[in-house]
Amino acid sequence: MITLPLKTFFRKTIVTCTFLVMLWTNLGISGNLGDFSKETAEDSSMYYSYPTYFTPAPYTFIIWGAIYLGALVYVIIQFFSKHVNDVHMNTIGILISLAYLVNAITPFTPIGYSNIAVLFLFLFLLISYLQAIRLPKISKHDILVKLHIVIFLAWSIVALVLNTFQWLSSIHFTLGTITDQIIVFLLISLLSLIYSTFFHPKRNYAFMGVIVWAFIGILIQNPTTIIALAVLLNMAYLAWVIFSFKSIKN
Repeated sequence: MITLPLKTFFRKTIVTCTFLVMLWTNLGISGNLGDFSKETAEDSSMYYSYPTYFTPAPYTFIIWGAIYLGALVYVIIQFFSKHVNDVHMNTIGILISLAYLVNAITPFTPIGYSNIAVLFLFLFLLISYLQAIRLPKISKHDILVKLHIVIFLAWSIVALVLNTFQWLSSIHFTLGTITDQIIVFLLISLLSLIYSTFFHPKRNYAFMGVIVWAFIGILIQNPTTIIALAVLLNMAYLAWVIFSFKSIKN
């Protein structure tokens, strides 16, 4: 029978190895390991081959720096965390490892198939998040792991929508300039509702930070009246959610 300490050792090893594989395929293979600016440019450039009204400005993809840094912190602190949550953290670790592996193969997936990869990435991160919020006791280390999951999860949702739009653009599917912008308006609103309904009650402000970052990037890249209205209205809505929540707490 495999003991809990042995399971924990396996989890830490798997998380570390999958993180290194993800880092190698996303940064190392292209020769950009150590030069994140080049990797960011290459990662974002593929989205501009088939631009859409949901495509954000290139700087937005710097968010990957926060994701990789969070992954590195997770890999390091797991060796120093307390054992009170090992049973739950072993499950979360395997799920995050699967997310790392999926993210590792996404640079090699063609348009269309990348949607499937990002969908699995989202699902693994979502299940990880649902496990993380059920931890019986929360340590400082667990908070950092949860923060990493939330940021990665939020961006995976943005990436899923973005990849879907890119695929539709690649097959020249469009409903017209105005209609496409209205769809983006609705999707931006949907992201805000997802935050206010599922993440804000848990005070996961990092999720809001990621989608607001994406909103601003979308507006800078697509400064149309409809997109500007979508971003401004939703940022006002998010501000209202935060202040009204604080008022209720007080």
